[in-house]
Amino acid sequence: MQKPDFTSAQYDLNVLYVEDDAAIRNVMTRFINRRVRELSVAENGEQALGIFAQKRNDLIITDVKMPKIDGLEMIEKIRQECDWTQVILTTAFCDDRYYERAIELGISRFLRKPIATEELELAIASAAEANLRRKEMEERERFSDLVLEQTSSLVLIMREGQIVFANDNLLRFADVSDISVLNGEHIMDCLMAPKAGDKNPDFAEWIGGVTGNPDDEFVVHLRPPNDAKGGSYVVRARESSEITIVTFTDVTKIDKAREFALKEAQTDALTKIGNRRMFDTELKREMSRFERYQRALSIVVFDVDLFKRINDSFGHCAGDSVLRGIAELTRQFIRKSDVFTRNGGDEFALLLPETTLEGAVKIAEKLREAISAEALSDGRVTCSFGAASARRGEDAEGLIKRADMMLYKAKKSGRNSVESDYD
Repeated sequence: MQKPDFTSAQYDLNVLYVEDDAAIRNVMTRFINRRVRELSVAENGEQALGIFAQKRNDLIITDVKMPKIDGLEMIEKIRQECDWTQVILTTAFCDDRYYERAIELGISRFLRKPIATEELELAIASAAEANLRRKEMEERERFSDLVLEQTSSLVLIMREGQIVFANDNLLRFADVSDISVLNGEHIMDCLMAPKAGDKNPDFAEWIGGVTGNPDDEFVVHLRPPNDAKGGSYVVRARESSEITIVTFTDVTKIDKAREFALKEAQTDALTKIGNRRMFDTELKREMSRFERYQRALSIVVFDVDLFKRINDSFGHCAGDSVLRGIAELTRQFIRKSDVFTRNGGDEFALLLPETTLEGAVKIAEKLREAISAEALSDGRVTCSFGAASARRGEDAEGLIKRADMMLYKAKKSGRNSVESDYD
């Protein structure tokens, strides 16, 4: 986005600013007030809820850590009544749990404290632009019955399970010339790309489920003929007398942005591999599969021997370089189905689906030898490894604990070794 000229900009926004720190609140209130049409200020989440109930603010700028009701709890209550208000979250903390909840609640942007005014200006400008788009969309929806052919959405009208109208956008998308083809060849059934292994749904029955649950948001993947990619669409179905009006709005870019945000929340910034949050999520999923299908599952945890010496002798930049080097080297020894994460500090973990303990030990030994032979710093770098396999009736915590015990045993036995809990 091009940097706006803020010297005279005042945005058409009704803003609610929530901050419990009086010093920060006073400074930022003056800053925000000069840039928006209307500003309300609250000292805590409870007070903010009362203001929002009256104002229905376009934008909320809120801290996370606050007394009584924290920022995320406040937004969760607001989302129960309003899903369009944009939210900018300000926080001094870096916790994946907050990011996960924030993404689920539709937070527009994160700003780290102390807040850089230029970043806040850009965030407000972006919110104003998005708010304008929202209002324009609402205006279009009010006159949608007059502009069906002009809308960018795919639109159709059904009566008694049969399509009686389809706008030009839908006909072009389906690559058909008229409605009779849509009905006669069940084209709409085929356009709805099912999940792997599932059958294409019956479109008329599926739309009945949409109209029967008006409070739910339905997102489907539509795939045009001879197009393997397709896109994500929000489906809205409205019943009016004897007809049902169905619209498909392309949200592919938004869906990809959401996927990107989720990926970022599960990625270690230094090594660009997964983080502990990813490991815990994937391990839980794989443990469920293990219990259901009884297929082998193993994990390997390892860390750098005497890593503190590297930082003390050569500096933290050298230590970071070693961690990145180990991450890059490890990628060469694992499959696409394996999960590789940095779980904190110099500790790494491998989640190995359908791999026996013997197989996990072999992988760990190859990796140990490769790291020892690679010139990752001015001195020799080695790692110690602990391996364990899932056992029936054991939870994820138990599996991790056994692997950690093996890692500790490898450290005690002289480092640069692999230990496993063979029965």
